[in-house]
Amino acid sequence: MKKLLIVLSLLWVSPFVLFAREVKSLNEGWTFVKGFVKTGPVAGTSFGRQTPGDPVTLPHSYNAEDFQTEDTYYRGYGTYTRIIEIPEGYTGKRIFLRFEGAGSVADVLVNSVFVGEHKGAYNAFTFEITDYVDPGENTLTVVCNNAPTFDVAPFGGDFNIYGGLYRDVWLEVTEATCISPLYLGSEGVLISQKTQRDRADLSAEIHLSTLSDYTGCEVRLAVLDADGHSVAETYFDRIFNDVVTCRMGINNPHLWDGQADPYLYHVIVTLLKDGKEIDRVEDNIGLRYYHVDREKGFFLNGKHLKLRGVSRHQDWDGIASALSEENHLTDFALFDEMGVNSLRLAHYPQARFMFEEADRRGYVVWEEIPFVGTWVANPAFEDNLELQLREMIAPSTTIWTMRSRLGLTR
Repeated sequence: MKKLLIVLSLLWVSPFVLFAREVKSLNEGWTFVKGFVKTGPVAGTSFGRQTPGDPVTLPHSYNAEDFQTEDTYYRGYGTYTRIIEIPEGYTGKRIFLRFEGAGSVADVLVNSVFVGEHKGAYNAFTFEITDYVDPGENTLTVVCNNAPTFDVAPFGGDFNIYGGLYRDVWLEVTEATCISPLYLGSEGVLISQKTQRDRADLSAEIHLSTLSDYTGCEVRLAVLDADGHSVAETYFDRIFNDVVTCRMGINNPHLWDGQADPYLYHVIVTLLKDGKEIDRVEDNIGLRYYHVDREKGFFLNGKHLKLRGVSRHQDWDGIASALSEENHLTDFALFDEMGVNSLRLAHYPQARFMFEEADRRGYVVWEEIPFVGTWVANPAFEDNLELQLREMIAPSTTIWTMRSRLGLTR
């Protein structure tokens, strides 16, 4: 029996700022070859830094020119290569690669050594490469593949399935103990809420990671109003494992109320060791409650809200799915001109910037996994659908990385 894996996602949580960790854009300096590049003494075992190819800047899709043609629309391998410089000062640090999205399967290698594989084009994923790099120049290779496969959704549908590193790629450097960036494509801080008009109860599930132990560590959680005044704070200083749960309440919260009042609080999660801050994440969060009545429709904060929406795909002529923030903002300008107050992001999770902007503009968002088109009766296919669902839901309650506030945008 087919399982319906679609979620109504009302996301008033947008990307977070990173302070203690170092974040660097890896969007520049790539070469691209259409196909699976095989170099070295044994074919397919070495991915060398001298790989020929065309220079490209991310976001990039290798279907930018052919996706509107029936005969030449390409579904297959594409190989990306670049050099990453690891300073001597990173000794003792931890190094991660974060991909905001890669279509549809991505195999990551560092210095010709396989690091990991991600299956699914539309969610973020992170690999740790600490043990794969040395001080100096290191070769990073990513082999993408958007060919149909029986264990990755979608197999096909009424839209193009693009290949390539079509969203941002980042290098993140942390201390040996950090807020983990490895949990289901999130940055390790998941905040859930139970909100009513007179009270909001928040629960933060904070995922940590260490190369030793958590002796001397403490987690602090604070919520600030729009003027920067603290409205709730808590801390947790008895850390025995990799997950910490903090709870707090806010009386008479200022509710996120759609376009009428898209009010956002500011959340700060700090990790300290022996009293010194070693990691921090920040973001905005909206407090709200909703329900759907089968006869009367959608209700936000106890009041009926007539949804006027559009269904949006993440592609443009000439660039396919490799959209910039400017492209997203152009689409939002069209939505505003049409009088839209809700979005259906069809048929897959889209760029986190879409949710950031929806938060700020007061849009209600419907998000879904790519359970569409051809059904594959394969347990591995169903497992991939479940993975993509979990990867979609976890960041829905996660504070995300807003690197633009650090001047780290493309």
